[in-house]
Amino acid sequence: MNNELHEAAEAEHREILRILLTLTDHVRIYLNELEASLDLLAEFDFLNAKARFSLALNAVEPKLNTRGNVKLIEARHPLLEFHLQNEQPPDPEAEVDVDLPKRVVPTNIHIGKTFKTLIITGPNTGGKTVVLKTVGLLVLMAQSGLHIPAEHGSKIAIFDHVFADIGDDQGIEQSLSTFSSHITKIAGMLKTVETSSQSLVLLDEIGAGTDPSEGTALGMALLDWLGERHVNTIVTTHYGALKAYAHTQQIMENASMEFDWTTLRPTYRLQVGIPGSSNAIKIASQLGIPSEILDEAQTHIGNNAVAVEDLLLELQEKQDKLDTDQSLLQDKIRDADAAYQKHTKLAQNLETEQQALKQQAENEAREIVAGARRTVENLVADIRKKQASKESIQKAFSKIETAKKALRPEPPKKQPDPPKVEVNVGDKVRVKKLNRFGEVIAVKSQRKTPLQILVGNMQMQADYHDVDSVHPKQKSSHLSTSVLDIQYSKANAIADELNLHGMFVKEALDITIKYLDDAVLAGLPSVRILHGKGTGALRKAVHEELRENTLVSNYQFAPFDQGGEGVTVVTFKE
Repeated sequence: MNNELHEAAEAEHREILRILLTLTDHVRIYLNELEASLDLLAEFDFLNAKARFSLALNAVEPKLNTRGNVKLIEARHPLLEFHLQNEQPPDPEAEVDVDLPKRVVPTNIHIGKTFKTLIITGPNTGGKTVVLKTVGLLVLMAQSGLHIPAEHGSKIAIFDHVFADIGDDQGIEQSLSTFSSHITKIAGMLKTVETSSQSLVLLDEIGAGTDPSEGTALGMALLDWLGERHVNTIVTTHYGALKAYAHTQQIMENASMEFDWTTLRPTYRLQVGIPGSSNAIKIASQLGIPSEILDEAQTHIGNNAVAVEDLLLELQEKQDKLDTDQSLLQDKIRDADAAYQKHTKLAQNLETEQQALKQQAENEAREIVAGARRTVENLVADIRKKQASKESIQKAFSKIETAKKALRPEPPKKQPDPPKVEVNVGDKVRVKKLNRFGEVIAVKSQRKTPLQILVGNMQMQADYHDVDSVHPKQKSSHLSTSVLDIQYSKANAIADELNLHGMFVKEALDITIKYLDDAVLAGLPSVRILHGKGTGALRKAVHEELRENTLVSNYQFAPFDQGGEGVTVVTFKE
């Protein structure tokens, strides 16, 4: 019995081998086609992975060049982006870490056009090393055919080599100190850089790990050597002498990481053109080091060094103010451009209308002239036929007079005078010819121009038909004329509906915040936001912003026949 079972198992095994060999023989003739299909599938899988990666990061295609020009706009480190996405709690009621940032702070950096060397300074934990890693990683991503997490308009140069000395590789096994490990790496870089036409070098804490004076001197020499060979170089440092040295070199530029000295927290914003300050003594003071120790420390570094640090801090504050003013100016430019586009379109429509009316009038004139010519020709023929009898001539003149009357245009109908607006002292009105609001300070009905109006610091006389947009004193006492000017201009430039279709979440939120402010200034009681249904991500982000916005009274989905869940109706506070 056992022998029969064993023989049956052997027979089954032989049959399986025979079937597999037969199938293999059949498949073997298609070996080339199968290998080509496998390669294509791998290529498709790779392209799909790149596309999904790009969508996950809201990445864009950079503009490539071979001139060494790198310009990153709103660049983000992809690992930080993914880490932040993974750290978001799935439960909205779960406890949230207050120190966890809400978003990755983007970096704006450029090098290679006006300068070849960028020296980044600033306090520890300020984000200097992250900037180095972001630049290096995004350059390699672009050269690997990947989109980069940045904004449109970003530029990436094609480099033969990308070198990075970031971190500390000291170790007992290799008998390397911090300084030795850095120098070993840099020596290897320099050998390759000398034979390369286009390289990018990233050095973290250049000259660190040894005597500061010697480290500074070595750093200067390295930067000079790389600059002479037109190598794009970005380094970080705490050495003040390197900051001063970069200021004297034409192909070098300083940069710093912004730091909020009131909260002792980094903002992670890179400021190109401004050297940074370590400000270790001020940080130590905020963190509780006794004042007598700090006073002693200041005597060791000298008053000049302290003055320089204070000057750098003042420069940073002024730069922050300039950035704020520039942002406000850009908003005004956008508003002016929107108004210009609107009036340009109106002018074009008016010109098209005028052309159409002119063409219509010419056509009517041709028809009238043609009809009159036919009438005269018929009358002449009739006169000849009847041998010019007195009765036929009188009849002919009668018909000609009738045709002449038909050619005369009808006198225009007199338009009724517009109703006189009711204006009282204290009301605020818009002066049409100035397109500005003013306050009525006197009404003298016996005069030809009865209204006396204060516009800014100027008084003027006006008639009732010279003004409109009357705001009674009782309702406008809390509004200045400048506010009314802004409201009027906004009301003419702002629509009551915002379309966010096809936008990324970040872009849509920025536009929504600006639109809500403009809508309130324009005096709109409510607006509609078209975000679509889609995956719901954009709708959720918009609703979160509306929930936190202090201008919003309430918001709800539009009725089903007006867009439903694809449209949100926002009502503003009184």
